[in-house]
Amino acid sequence: MNTIKSQFPIFENNPDLIYLDNSASAQKPKQVIDALTDYYSKYYSNINRGTYDLSIKSSQLVDDSRKSIQEFINAKYAEEIIFTRGTTDSINKLSLLLFFNGIIKENDYIYITEFEHHSNILPWQNIVKMTGAKIQKIPLNEFGEIQLDKFEEMIKKTGAKIVSFTGLSNVIGTIQDIKSVIEISKKYNALTAVDVAQLICHSKIDVQALDCDFISFSMHKLYGPTGVGVLYGKKELLERYSPVDFGGDMIKSATFSSCELAELPEKFEAGTINIADIIASKSAIDFVSNFGYENIQKIENELIKYSFEKISDLEKSIGKIQIIGYGKEHPEKRSGLISFVLTGISSFDIGNLLGNDKICVRTGFHCAEPLHQSICEGKPSIRISFGLYNDKEDIDKFFASLQKNIQRLI
Repeated sequence: MNTIKSQFPIFENNPDLIYLDNSASAQKPKQVIDALTDYYSKYYSNINRGTYDLSIKSSQLVDDSRKSIQEFINAKYAEEIIFTRGTTDSINKLSLLLFFNGIIKENDYIYITEFEHHSNILPWQNIVKMTGAKIQKIPLNEFGEIQLDKFEEMIKKTGAKIVSFTGLSNVIGTIQDIKSVIEISKKYNALTAVDVAQLICHSKIDVQALDCDFISFSMHKLYGPTGVGVLYGKKELLERYSPVDFGGDMIKSATFSSCELAELPEKFEAGTINIADIIASKSAIDFVSNFGYENIQKIENELIKYSFEKISDLEKSIGKIQIIGYGKEHPEKRSGLISFVLTGISSFDIGNLLGNDKICVRTGFHCAEPLHQSICEGKPSIRISFGLYNDKEDIDKFFASLQKNIQRLI
């Protein structure tokens, strides 16, 4: 077992495991698991409500985690970090904030791409139903890159209330020119929201440098716990909006007929938040920060290039493989994953057979069905996605199993 994998207990307990489903969720290092155990064993208490030591300690640990995430994405203020249940919850919360605060109205335009995860399509569809607003597709090229000139031409003509797009598709692997999209959007007074759930696992996010209004991501993809998401929003915007969730801890005071709202961030975090997993999220941030994005990118770039070499070898025996997005000619233009279609072979069957060999990949539409309809005639794909603990031996075993099981099915 390589030295990186030794820091992840799941590989010690499953020594034959080949885990290539990191875009769905990443495995957890021991320090994250220990942080969860420590909280429940040593510090457990509800937060912000007790005057005793355990509650004070737990509240401080949550504050420390919020501060850690603020520094990690270079937000200006810690109160710009709103804890949610995940990326999907963050985008839903944002869309409802814009609806209930009267920002999006009838005939307003919402710009998204057709290559989004469902979590950045369905919430906006819901807002359209409630308001009579309109969704406009951001123009893309065949590799999933936003066509900036056509985008500007469209938004100049129609205007937009918000431009919401992924920084890195969970299927196609192409990194968007986020900064340019934001600059164009702001020229026409549109709010900007970037789904960085995939991108933040591979590249540094600096919200001040990007000048984005909102970003969203999930900790479970960033080697952290499940059930924790982040909605970052600029302080001046969040202060302006009224919340959409109401209950305990998001008020200063309440009477039977009215209430006075708490300050940021509490006014957007009604009820008891996911204390344990939020606290353990700091350990995940520390782990990634100490490992370094430069090292993550070096590992993943090598695995992408090596995987394309193996695909070329496989094509010699089974014929052409349809790669979704940039292929072997431009491996530097993708990050973290490769999705492909095997003509005439069920991706579901392949996934099951690979699973029998203890190889974990993702098959199907990856919660991005419109993308598959656009690029590969609605055919499901097979996706391998890389984490910092993967190595070339994992890739060798995957392709050996893939070739063996293709032969069983043809």
